[in-house]
Amino acid sequence: MSRIYCIIGCIALVVLVAGVASAETPRVFGMGDTYVAVDNTASAWSGNPALLPLVDDAPPGAGSWPGVAALTVAMDDNFSYQSIDTSLHSDSRRGFGAGYQSIDGFVDIYGAGYGQRCGLFENLFVGLNGMYVDDPWDEEFIMSLGLAYQAPVRRGTVTAGLTIWDLFNRWDTQYDLGVAYTNSGFTFAVDLWDDGDWNGVGLGAEYRRDPFSVRIGSSDGDFTAGAEYRYREFGFSVAYQDWGFDDIFLGGAHIQY
Repeated sequence: MSRIYCIIGCIALVVLVAGVASAETPRVFGMGDTYVAVDNTASAWSGNPALLPLVDDAPPGAGSWPGVAALTVAMDDNFSYQSIDTSLHSDSRRGFGAGYQSIDGFVDIYGAGYGQRCGLFENLFVGLNGMYVDDPWDEEFIMSLGLAYQAPVRRGTVTAGLTIWDLFNRWDTQYDLGVAYTNSGFTFAVDLWDDGDWNGVGLGAEYRRDPFSVRIGSSDGDFTAGAEYRYREFGFSVAYQDWGFDDIFLGGAHIQY
């Protein structure tokens, strides 16, 4: 197999299996692909839609439905990866998101998601998404369920998440678990990915002190890192993963509106 197809295969594996079709944004990529309890960004619709009501970043003076739009691109000449994501949320009660991903012209993913806080349990959030996946071998529509529980603890906040990908077993139903702890700008996250025997593990950490954030992690043993700079309603970020045979870089930008 040529080097290019090896890279394409690994990207597809990360996006469609390890990440359960979650968009590979620089924050997720740099934090060891931990997304189940930590990806409260515009890409939450694809990873864990239950996090959509908790999407970060509402600009000053925003209306009752602030939003975020984000663009991610691969910074590598050997392959191309792009994702475009957008979301709207309201008072940590409900949120909508949608997006598109393209993997080197071979795989296209279109989808949308919705999440809301449960009325009976204030700390519990539930979400549902749908994705149309078009690749050279097949076309499928996949639905996934997400849950998130967020509660204050001493000196911080804990978020636990569960995603059930492919509810109707069009390909293979998977269950991923994640937990994140945030305190004074620090976030620590752990994911367990269901790849058949629960041995996929993501570890990530982030320190945010505006206008800068730095990230580090391990995606099932592969070293990851990233950084972000924010200026008013704009954010610019980069991320890196060491896959052994190659170094993969992503760049991204987002805007609050």
